[in-house]
Amino acid sequence: MPTPQTGRGIRWRSPEGPFLRKLWQSGREQWRRFAVGGFLLWAVYTVLLSPGGAIHLFRLQRDSDRLQARINQLAATCDSLDTVLEAIENRDPMMLERVAREEFGYARPNERIYVVAPDATDRRLLDRARLGGTGEAGEAYEGRSE
Repeated sequence: MPTPQTGRGIRWRSPEGPFLRKLWQSGREQWRRFAVGGFLLWAVYTVLLSPGGAIHLFRLQRDSDRLQARINQLAATCDSLDTVLEAIENRDPMMLERVAREEFGYARPNERIYVVAPDATDRRLLDRARLGGTGEAGEAYEGRSE
């Protein structure tokens, strides 16, 4: 706030507090340094740390690359499944046999299938593949032949 004083016209009152008083008394050079420092802090925040800054853009690019890799992987899987589906629909005998063996545990007549199950997780798969066969894990069993 301006405070009228005698002699030199209107003079500004110095601010209160030791930091601001020292800053005010040191003159224009100190204010210039303060302004430049403030501008640099604002620029660093804007360029690096703001929501549109470089760090955020790098993260978005990394996420985009990861998602694009996942899209490519899923597209390859989709193409593979389309090939299998087309072979099954065309009644390809090799593909039908493969699906019957892998998915349903079928076997040819008089064919023995040996399954090795090293842990409890694989034992469940063994039980699923066995579909009513006899014997313990790792032993031979007669597969279904239908």
